Parts: sequence; structure tokens; C-alpha cells
Amino acid sequence: MLLGNNTCHHDNISDLIIQYIAMVACILSSIGSFIIILSYLLIRPIRTKVREILVHLSVMDLTYSLANLIGLILNYDNHIKEVSGSCEPKLTHPYDIICKVQGGVAFYATISSLLWTSGIAVYLYFRVVVNKDKMIRVVVLLLYLTCWGIPATLTTWVLYVEAIGYDYSSSGGWCALKQKSQSTHTGDVVIAIFNNDLWIMLTTVLVVMLCGLIHFHIRKQLRFMKESHTLLSNSATELQRTDTKLLFIPVIFIILRIWDVVFNVLTVYNSVDLPTGVEITLKLLAAIGDSSQGLCNVVLYCVFTPTVRRYFMKPFNRCGCCHGDEEERQRLLSSTWLLSTGSSRHGHHSNSGVMRTSSISSKQVTT
Repeated sequence: MLLGNNTCHHDNISDLIIQYIAMVACILSSIGSFIIILSYLLIRPIRTKVREILVHLSVMDLTYSLANLIGLILNYDNHIKEVSGSCEPKLTHPYDIICKVQGGVAFYATISSLLWTSGIAVYLYFRVVVNKDKMIRVVVLLLYLTCWGIPATLTTWVLYVEAIGYDYSSSGGWCALKQKSQSTHTGDVVIAIFNNDLWIMLTTVLVVMLCGLIHFHIRKQLRFMKESHTLLSNSATELQRTDTKLLFIPVIFIILRIWDVVFNVLTVYNSVDLPTGVEITLKLLAAIGDSSQGLCNVVLYCVFTPTVRRYFMKPFNRCGCCHGDEEERQRLLSSTWLLSTGSSRHGHHSNSGVMRTSSISSKQVTT
């Protein structure tokens, strides 16, 4: 949710295009998040702790997308009453109340979504690298308290100070944190930090750091097993593909979330007067990125998960619409511990070195 510069009107054509594109992104993200939740409820083998955390993330992504979609459908621009001498839009009743509810729900969901994204990286680190069950149970409990508690506290505060509202500079046309200071940038900076920027930057640093540590741990295990001649080809392929899949977590997150930070750094923190084309482009990218995490997650955690993919492809297989060697696709696309298929077929080797490999790829995240 961009803050932007103080303006008293919309560029109707460009903002309308951004709102329609944001609406499509919200719908696709909602569908993706719903599929992730549905797969967890329907497919018993994938009901693992990392999938459980992913479901909490998907619930927040679904909530955020639906809240913004409602804001877009209501089209607050049509319910603004004229206030002379003020650049801050005032909504007519009851849309002013609806705006606060929609903005508050979206604010809670986006902060919680960022924290749950960090939570996945934290859990994977403690499960794969540390691998101490008692410590992991404590970590999971702290994740629940943090990812549900901090957003609730912040949302209560911003609603209490009436910081939620409709702003002409909103990236997509929904209600969010509004600018509290029209004369200075002090209020804008505070709101930008508590809005998204602080949490995006913290999440980026944490996810990149933890995924990097897991990456180096996996590479270390591969080198150890090669040197001890205990590495089987299928185990090597599994770990390498797991390692590659792991790198997508920070990359996708940065691509989706960086545009808010870039825009606010330029316009709020440094007061740069952006060219119209650049401003519209950043707003468009932010509107798409803010509402697309559910879509990206369903591709990463469902489309590329053989167990989930086979389950949802059953109706097409029965009608003869889809054919092919599923076992070959499963071998090429499998990444068991990250995607949490719950399968243990790679963990039944008698060699101790191979057992160590399978514990990284399966047991450590399907516990």
C-alpha cells in the first residue's frame, strides 16, 4: 500500500487501469490461497507442520485479497463528499465505516502475512539445521503468538488513532493507512514504517539469511556424503532440487513486495518528484505484487507438489483428458521436505549416510 505524494485528485484513466489489474490479481490470489487451504483439508499425507504454517499464511493472503477486492468493487471514489480547502477525501456514510473495517482487516492481514512468511523460513531453519524437537515446539508456539498477536496489537492502535481511511495516493483504490500529516513528512514517514516498509525489510533480511543458512547446510551435507561415498543418485537429485526450490522463497517475496518500499523511499523519505510514467508503473507493480502472493504460493506449493497435483488431476485422468508418465514427472519435480508431501519412501535406506540425507529431505519437515 503506497503512500505517495500529497495529491487532491486521481489521474482517472491510469488509476482505473491499475484498479482493474489489481482486481484481477486479487481474484487470482484468492483462488490460489483457497486451493492451498483446500488441499491441506482434503489430502491427509500433506498435513505436516510446515504445511500448517503455510495454511495460516494462505488464510491471511486470502483475507487480504478479499478485503482489497471489496474495496475495489465498492469504488470509494464514487462516495466522496466535497470538503473545501482540504486535500483529504471524506467518505459519505456508511462508506466511511465500511472503509475503516475493510482497511483494518487488510492491514491486519498484510502484517500477519509478512510475519507468517518469516515463520516458514524460521521453522525450516530450526527443523533442518537445528533439528531439536523441544526447541522446535517452543519456536512454533512463539510463531503463533507473534504472527497473530503483533498484527492484532498494531491494528488496534491504528484504528484507535483513526489512521485507517481512504487516500487519493492509494496504490490500488482500497482503504489503508492514510497520511496523518499534510504539512510535513514526519507523519508520512511514521505511517510508512508501520504500514508495510519495516515489516517488508525485516522479512526480506530474515528470509534471505535463513534460506541462505539452510542452503549452505544442504550443500555441506552433499559434500560430506560425496566424500564418504554414501550419496545415492536419487538422494542427490532430491537435495539439489530441494535446494533450488528453497531459493524461490526469498526471490518471489522480493519480486512481489519490493515496489512499495522503492516508491516510499523515493517519494516519502526523500521527497523525489517522480515522472508520471514512473509513478504509475510503481503503483501498478505494487498493486499487483501486494495481492499476488497467494497465486505464487499455489504454483510453488501445489502445482510443483506431486501429491497435490495428482489429487486435483484425478477428474481429468478419469475422463482421459490427461495422459503421461506421472512417475517420471514426480521424479523430476519432487522436493519432499520443502513441499511437504509427507511421503517417506525416500527414507528407507539401510546405509546411515543415506538415512542422514533422507532426514534432511523428508523427516525434518514432515514431523
